[in-house]
Amino acid sequence: MTISDAGELRRLRAAAPAAEEEISNDPAGWPWWAGSLPQVLDVATRVLRSGSATEDDHRAAVWLLLQASGYLVEVERPDESVEAAGTAVRADEARFGPTHPDTLRSKETLAGALSETDRLDEARELIESVLADRVTVLGPDHRETLRAADTAALAALDLGEIDEAITRFEGVLEARRRVLGDEHRDCLVTRHNLAYAYVEDGRPEDAIPIYTQVYDASVSLLGPAHPETLFTLKALGDAHVDADQPAEAAERFAVAYRVRRRVFGEDHPETLVTRHGLADACFGTERANEAVAHLEDVVARWRARGDREDVRLLNAVHDLGCLYYLTDRDTAAAELFEEFLPEFRTALGEDSARTLYASAGVASHYVDTGRDDEALVLYERTLAACDRHYGSGHQRSLQLRYELATLHADAGRDDEAIVEFERVLEGERTLHGPHHEDTEQTRADLVRAYQRAGRSTDQVRLLERTLSERTDPDDPGTLQIAHQLADALEDDDRPEDAIRHYEPTLAARRRVLGDDDAATLVTAANLAYTYRRVRRHDDAIALYREVLATAGAVHGADHPETLTDRHLLAGAYLDAERYEEAIAEFRRVLDGRTDRLGADHRATLLSAEGLAYALRESGRVEEAVAAFERVVDGYRRVVGTDEPETLYAVRGLARAHRRAGRAHRAITTFEELVARQRTVFGERHEETLDTLHELADSCLRADRPDDSVFWYEWAVRGYRDTLGDDDPVTHDVWCGLADAFLAADRPDDAVGVYTRVLTARRLLWGEEHKETLVTAHNLAHAHQSAGRLPEAITLYEGVLDDRRRVQGEEHEGTLITAHNLATAYLATGRAERAAELHEHVRTTAARVLGPDHPLALEAGLFLDEARGEG
Repeated sequence: MTISDAGELRRLRAAAPAAEEEISNDPAGWPWWAGSLPQVLDVATRVLRSGSATEDDHRAAVWLLLQASGYLVEVERPDESVEAAGTAVRADEARFGPTHPDTLRSKETLAGALSETDRLDEARELIESVLADRVTVLGPDHRETLRAADTAALAALDLGEIDEAITRFEGVLEARRRVLGDEHRDCLVTRHNLAYAYVEDGRPEDAIPIYTQVYDASVSLLGPAHPETLFTLKALGDAHVDADQPAEAAERFAVAYRVRRRVFGEDHPETLVTRHGLADACFGTERANEAVAHLEDVVARWRARGDREDVRLLNAVHDLGCLYYLTDRDTAAAELFEEFLPEFRTALGEDSARTLYASAGVASHYVDTGRDDEALVLYERTLAACDRHYGSGHQRSLQLRYELATLHADAGRDDEAIVEFERVLEGERTLHGPHHEDTEQTRADLVRAYQRAGRSTDQVRLLERTLSERTDPDDPGTLQIAHQLADALEDDDRPEDAIRHYEPTLAARRRVLGDDDAATLVTAANLAYTYRRVRRHDDAIALYREVLATAGAVHGADHPETLTDRHLLAGAYLDAERYEEAIAEFRRVLDGRTDRLGADHRATLLSAEGLAYALRESGRVEEAVAAFERVVDGYRRVVGTDEPETLYAVRGLARAHRRAGRAHRAITTFEELVARQRTVFGERHEETLDTLHELADSCLRADRPDDSVFWYEWAVRGYRDTLGDDDPVTHDVWCGLADAFLAADRPDDAVGVYTRVLTARRLLWGEEHKETLVTAHNLAHAHQSAGRLPEAITLYEGVLDDRRRVQGEEHEGTLITAHNLATAYLATGRAERAAELHEHVRTTAARVLGPDHPLALEAGLFLDEARGEG
């Protein structure tokens, strides 16, 4: 030990507050400890570890560490308290041995520190060893022995061994009364602890007379203003609260406040602490406004003392903030916590419970006031501290993580939200079980996040796990999960699997909830939609009709939900190509929505659009064009020119023009649509590219091959950039470009494109896939158009052999290839072979496709030509 260390140690020991009371009874000394603690810990630890201190300096260093340990408990830093007391114990053991009175006193302090860190078993073991050593060294009736016995009883109480604790307290009390006398202060301590044990045993009515006796004796022995007197008075108030005697509790706290105010003054720390307790008691007696008024004044007086890091001030701020929340003054609470958050962090530590509570309140306030960026930073910081303090699986950590996940979700950051929701869900499953309301709420939020993010496979996996944990198949919650699972399977493009879940769920909901329950109708409608997807049109229509009948009976024919169900039925008729029935239902929906919602409501326009589609598909194209024009005008008026609904309706109008034979109007409409889509969606968006494809095809059909080539080349560039060269859709657009090249009398360009697509399709699907065969046929046709007949014949012969083997002799594709091969034979002077093939094509086509089929008629003409040349 250095001379400077010895001098500093002696200075600190002399400056430290007097130790006549335990440090918990001497809050006036806390400011000194707050300012001197780092130096005390550093110097005292260094002195003890040197091993060269004098006995007096050793005892001074140990005393400082034990006092520091007590202070650290008071400021909620119990782990550091254990470290300080542990250092003292090790130093005493090394100098005096394990059973020396000094060592035992240090061990007793360490046991108390361990209990504050919830290391209760260690604390119990240590204090029991201290007790045994004191019995051996000092005897069972020594005052120090009895103090250890009292502490050991407290350790048993902390571990929930209430009967054991009561028995031991009673034994200690009997011994202390015998040795020290009934009115001795130590007897009062044990009586106090015995009363506390009765309270823990659920017997506050037995505790109250003992606390009252201790309080009266303390007033006589120690005086009304002594900390232990007032501590007992507070405990008595708490017992009254537990005994459901709120008025008595408030009375006890009021007495303590009056005494301290009279003796110490309104601004004395002890008075402020007692008034704080009175505020709590007022709230317990439903005098919330009085409680708030007391604490507001307490906080103001602590502020005036100038030390914003005083733990007592921060405790009052914490409780006042809590009261603000409980009295619906959330903004006041958050503003108070925001003001003092730096001091909470500095004085109590980033990870303390009260700092975490304040920090979480401020983060929530930031969300409520639209300060989302600040909220995100604070939530992440608070959550990290909460994980350190409580552990990631603690309820408070899970709640904070849930709020962070919700913040991400509300901001559209679903990937980040999913990560946090997943962690919360696993934590709540462990903490509460799979069926707790918190677990189920988080699961529901996670399902929605998966859905928004398009992660239907993850959604399915989660719901399957959840459903497997359910034990009652008819529980409404189980049925809801089964319904959600079916929805998720539908979203995951697994309609057959979805049907297998929808069908039993619908049957169960009908049985449990009834046919007319809203949940039953939703499941039925979703099942009907899935039937539509897999082209089970009759099943879809039958189920939609059932839903419509039930909805009409429950809500009425013109209720919005009934009209929605009728709209869906009309769509099912349209899918089934039952156009007249579709038209009739769409008209009924349109009339109902127009009357109920108005002509310009979006739902009304949607039904008008459905009617236009049905008219177009039924061949009533003039009516369809007029209907689409009305729909487009309505959308432009209601939602604007560039909204997706408007653009979809414009596409429907363009297609109607094309079906009506108005090629120029169709092309013009498609061109205008592409221009708008490039602005709204972007040049490489799927909708823009699909319209380009249709525009190019329309130009080709209208005998405008050069325009078709222009638009197809644009479409090809877009699909290659977005889908890649090997995607089947890209192949289809390539083939359209090749067709346009042929129409534009550019067969060599067509050959190049078809060759490229044929190579890709052979790799993707194989030689015998129908698309591969069509592409090979078209390549042969391109060679034929370019005048390269040998190449064409070779390709045609190979395709014909493949088609006969794969598709059969009578397949239309087989007959077309045979016909083209025959024309190539004829062009090369092989008239006899051409006539033989044309005869086969004419005869087979007439029999299979009909005598008036174009292929049969054209084969007959070429047959006559071949025979003439032959």
